[in-house]
Amino acid sequence: SPPEHSFVCQIGPSKIRTHKSLCRGMVDILKFQGCNVDLEKHIPRLYKTRDGEVKEAILDVAFFTPVETFQHVIDITVRCPYVHKTKSKMSLTSIIPGAAAAIGQNDKKTRHGASVIPLPFETFGRLGSRSQNHLRAISQWITNYRQPRGRDMYAQIRLKLERILLFNFSDFVMLSLGGSM
Repeated sequence: SPPEHSFVCQIGPSKIRTHKSLCRGMVDILKFQGCNVDLEKHIPRLYKTRDGEVKEAILDVAFFTPVETFQHVIDITVRCPYVHKTKSKMSLTSIIPGAAAAIGQNDKKTRHGASVIPLPFETFGRLGSRSQNHLRAISQWITNYRQPRGRDMYAQIRLKLERILLFNFSDFVMLSLGGSM
């Protein structure tokens, strides 16, 4: 298969491994800051019923900070700027930086509503502007009672998540070129 297949393919191990790694990275960050964290949590308040069938909502990360009683819920997704379901959106995502992340943000908001924090990453590390604001809010919530504060925590979280994303990307490029891990 061509080398670019590993980062444009919307199914299979490259997408799943990257997504799972980002989720585990976020869990590690939140636990280190003293939060109570669940990975792949059922959220009954987001269940939807259609034609007598219940569609469960299993979201990536759910957490409580030590000083809050509200459960924050995060849904992480990885979007490739070169792949989209419709041709008109694809032309936008491959030309406009951050468009794939913005579409991912809108998809998650439509699916789950405003009570979920969507964090769509583009394959090559870009995080949409609204997602950057969500990440800043998360860093504020978890640092209201600890050090480092605000901007420092935001930078640490973003650095860790982008590092995870790019290392996964480089692993799959290496594998697609015939290397081994």
